Amino acid sequence: MTTTNLAGARDSMPPSAASDAVSKAVRSVRGLLGPALIALAGGVALAGYGVARFGCVPFALAYLRGERLVVDDASRQLGPVAVGEKRQIRYKLTNLSSTEVRVLGSNSPCACTVVNSMPDSFPAGSSRDVGIEFSPIPEQPRGDYVGVIRLFTDSDVNAQLELKFVGRIISPSTMAANEADFLTAAPRP
Repeated sequence: MTTTNLAGARDSMPPSAASDAVSKAVRSVRGLLGPALIALAGGVALAGYGVARFGCVPFALAYLRGERLVVDDASRQLGPVAVGEKRQIRYKLTNLSSTEVRVLGSNSPCACTVVNSMPDSFPAGSSRDVGIEFSPIPEQPRGDYVGVIRLFTDSDVNAQLELKFVGRIISPSTMAANEADFLTAAPRP
C-alpha cells in the first residue's frame, strides 16, 4: 500500500509499520510527560503549601533558602534628594521562624541616615515596620549615593540584615530649578 506523508511525498510503508511507529512515538512522549507532570504537580503543591504557610511564594522561597527574617523589598530607589531635604523610608520585616527574634542594634552609613523607628523584637510569624530618615548634609558630595543600614539580631540564621537605599544627592537650587521646569511645563487650562 502507498501512503502520503505530511509533506505530500509518497511512501511505500505498510499501514501496520506506520501504526507501530506512531504507537512508539506516543509511548516515548508519555514516558517523558509522566515525570514532567509529576514534577509540575509537586511544584504546584509546594507553592500552594508555601502560600498557605507564609502568605506568598517569595516568603516560602526565602524560608527554603534558610532565611527567617525577610524584608518586603530590601532596596529602595529614592531618586533625587536635595541637601537638607528629609526622606522617610519604611521597610516591612517579617519573621518566618517559630521563635521570637530580638533586635540588638543597628548601624547606619553616616549622620545623614537615622533609624527613627525600630521594634525591640519580631515575635514568631509577625511583621513589623522599620523606619529610616535620610537627609543629605552639606558636606556630602553630590551625585549617586547608596546607603546601607545594618540591623543586628539574636538570630543564628539572620544575625545581620541589610536595608539599602539608592538616591542622587543634589543641591537645593537644582531641586528648585527642576520644580520650576515642571510647573512651567504643565498644560494651562
